[in-house]
Amino acid sequence: MQCVIIKTIQQKGCKSAPKKVALAYITSLLMYIPHSFYELPEYNYDREIWVVVEGSIWNIVLWKIWTLIVQIFHRILSSVILVYLNIKILFAMIEYSKRRESVCSSSSNKNGKKGSHRERQIIYLLLALTFSFLVTNIPSALMKIFTNVHRYCEISFNEEVARAVVNCIEMFGYSIDFFLYFFMNSDYRLGLKSILNCTKSILETRRVTTVIDKDSENLPANGDTKS
Repeated sequence: MQCVIIKTIQQKGCKSAPKKVALAYITSLLMYIPHSFYELPEYNYDREIWVVVEGSIWNIVLWKIWTLIVQIFHRILSSVILVYLNIKILFAMIEYSKRRESVCSSSSNKNGKKGSHRERQIIYLLLALTFSFLVTNIPSALMKIFTNVHRYCEISFNEEVARAVVNCIEMFGYSIDFFLYFFMNSDYRLGLKSILNCTKSILETRRVTTVIDKDSENLPANGDTKS
């Protein structure tokens, strides 16, 4: 009976997945549509170049409120939810690890020790992922709020440097997950190695097949050989 319930839940989840993905894209689109109008291109006839100038909505109070709401929902609230869920997962993993150790403590079970090692890897990985997400996203959100409170382009040189730094940190955060998984999870490294080996073998097979095809094309046809 329990298996039937789980299967039904999985089927409902699979059916609703496209709707959830579409809703996520539509929500992001609606949230960031106003950002398309806060700067406008303008041709500078004196310098004969195109420049970016302040948009018409920049000084509107509703725009500043909307920017604050977007950053809160997109960065800060998502960070809070991520931390909360990961903390729950960590406590569940720690509790499960304690139960496993209490069961396997009486016997020298290698599988139990291996499972305990993998659980510690997962715990450390969750902590690292949570910390990296906070470090790479929160500063950018705060800087975005700070710059939008000021008038257009009225920030000092130090503030401009700080904005560039937090933007670089944010960009780095998009790729750091790969390195965390690679250095902290042996299964991930083995999986990546197997993929690379498989790709290498496929390329070598194609290369050998290409060489054989070329050699067969160069062979003389029947009756063309000179006696």
